[in-house]
Amino acid sequence: MGKYNFLSQFVVDKSSEKSDSQQRHIFYKVSDDDVIKAEQRMGKKIPAGLKEFYREIGYGFICKDDNTRTNRIMHPDDIADFYLGNEQYQYVDRDVYEEYEMVFFDLGGEGDFLTMDVGDTSSTENCSIFYFGEKIASDLVEFLKNMDASTNYYIKK
Repeated sequence: MGKYNFLSQFVVDKSSEKSDSQQRHIFYKVSDDDVIKAEQRMGKKIPAGLKEFYREIGYGFICKDDNTRTNRIMHPDDIADFYLGNEQYQYVDRDVYEEYEMVFFDLGGEGDFLTMDVGDTSSTENCSIFYFGEKIASDLVEFLKNMDASTNYYIKK
């Protein structure tokens, strides 16, 4: 059983016609090849904790019933697009994010993202999660469980 098993019921097949409108969360599978290609494009390694999430669950929306935020775990291609300044990310101020952080979670709005510590890209542990420089979780599991329990809990801290 994986670390993210509590979210496995929310993984759907993109090509499926299964209705997802009633689900609190929705995730789509990501291939290892997608991760490798994104890393090559941006010249950065995706942290092992996020890679593990991609393998086990994928990418998608947590707490999609929140009407104020997007709450999207970004696809690896979107992370690469962010760092390359492509398309919708061309006007985002990347200088507000520290070099040891990687954007991975789109809150919606104009350049609102959560970041993950990339200090040790080989460890699945201790990949701290940050909200504008403030640590809000010790790792991705803690963050996702907190979000599942209380949407946008980190704003109330």
